[in-house]
Amino acid sequence: MNPEEVVKFERFIAHEYIESHLMEAGIPYLCEPPDAWESFSNDGGKTIEYYHTWPRNAFHAGAHDLSLNEGTDGFEHWRSLGMDASRVEVAPRLKNIDDVVAALQRELLSKGIELKCPTGKANRQHQKSWSASAQCSGMAIGVTSSGRRCRGGY
Repeated sequence: MNPEEVVKFERFIAHEYIESHLMEAGIPYLCEPPDAWESFSNDGGKTIEYYHTWPRNAFHAGAHDLSLNEGTDGFEHWRSLGMDASRVEVAPRLKNIDDVVAALQRELLSKGIELKCPTGKANRQHQKSWSASAQCSGMAIGVTSSGRRCRGGY
């Protein structure tokens, strides 16, 4: 792979890694408040299609929405959800990826979003940073705190 392809691949892997760890912590893949889907038709109404709109706030965001933005290589999109992850950066070769996950989870917890404790599979560094920053509720989330149903929840 050329250097540009390596960067693109690392961003893809980082997105998937972060997304899966957020899902492990109880964040659903996508949340589905009724207004999260908008319809459109390109053929005069014969075929109706839907697309997922951007969440209104952090409580309506899923793990896919919260993960690394592959196009910009960052977390600036968190601002629109009322959160700050502007200082969180993934290092080359993903050397700090577990620290990134822990920082994102701390920010979610600081906004009142409950997460499950990491499983025994999590590495010790991740467990240390988790326990130093949060009280784990052990709650399995299948519905957001606003009562909205979520796809992919535990």
